Amino acid sequence: MLPLYVTSGEPAGIGPDICLSLAGRVDERPIVILADMDMLEQRAQILKLSVELIPYQGQDASSGTGQLFVEHVPLQQDVVLGELNLNNAAYVLEQLRRSADYAMSGKSVGV
Repeated sequence: MLPLYVTSGEPAGIGPDICLSLAGRVDERPIVILADMDMLEQRAQILKLSVELIPYQGQDASSGTGQLFVEHVPLQQDVVLGELNLNNAAYVLEQLRRSADYAMSGKSVGV
């Protein structure tokens, strides 16, 4: 089944937190988070969440409860919560570019 891609947004904001909360649900299709894997791991530690981050490699089944598929998008610089860093703007744009390309090419069901 085709995946649904979810952009994690601005890394200094609440987008990564919201993405991590998706590990509490199981969907009929793969949900894939576009994010920096290390940043998500650090955020899960801060939030005291036990989430298994699994690199997405085309799996066609949904992840299990407590798991998230992640397509790694590398950050340019470290994140300070609540502080925008213009050097990470390309990171946010890359998430949007990938998700739009995947939807337009039929690689995903949407964004």
